[in-house]
Amino acid sequence: MVSDSIVIVGGGHVAVALCAALVDAGRGRRIKLVRAVEVHSDQSRSLSKAFLNQTEESIQLNTEVSWFIAQEVSVHHGDGVVEINRDRKEVTLSSGRRLGYRHL
Repeated sequence: MVSDSIVIVGGGHVAVALCAALVDAGRGRRIKLVRAVEVHSDQSRSLSKAFLNQTEESIQLNTEVSWFIAQEVSVHHGDGVVEINRDRKEVTLSSGRRLGYRHL
């Protein structure tokens, strides 16, 4: 199932920066961002021990979902990768859905 897609696994700062660079290069429609967690959050804040101890703090988004939609980036929240088949160039998500890729 080889396709022209670029699958990015994860959704932290590096994944978002890669998405932005690929969008700037005109490849937004090809991107499939896959995250195991449901909420797209600011990774640096969630890793802070001080933040984890403050229950009144809310999760801050590092990029609004509307940005991904406007750039035609396909986002798969809460559906993490459970298998990578390099021969077939596809990843299998926890839902059973398969995504073909040209670049992973």
